[in-house]
Amino acid sequence: MADNYLEKQMEDYRAGRFSGRRNIGLPSGEVALLFAAEVGGISDRILQLRHQNFRVAFCCPKSVEATRFVQANSCRYYPFDPSSEDVRSKVREDVMHSWGSLDMQEALF
Repeated sequence: MADNYLEKQMEDYRAGRFSGRRNIGLPSGEVALLFAAEVGGISDRILQLRHQNFRVAFCCPKSVEATRFVQANSCRYYPFDPSSEDVRSKVREDVMHSWGSLDMQEALF
């Protein structure tokens, strides 16, 4: 039974029917990047942007709060302290590399 399953998976993979990646449900649309000291300070803004069909990424050092928020609202999260320009620059580069563009960014400290 297991052999048949694995053989079928390999056939699908070779035929290009199996990409090996899951679609995690991020929206298509414009890209927004937010920087904040805590999630509570930007949660309303993130929800507003998501309602406008933005893909939202944010940088915040409070990882426990942010992880819960991301799981509930389909965002991208960077667990770094955004007070450093070097950190903000690297996060911007990663967002542009991952999503192809950056249409808007805000620093909400």
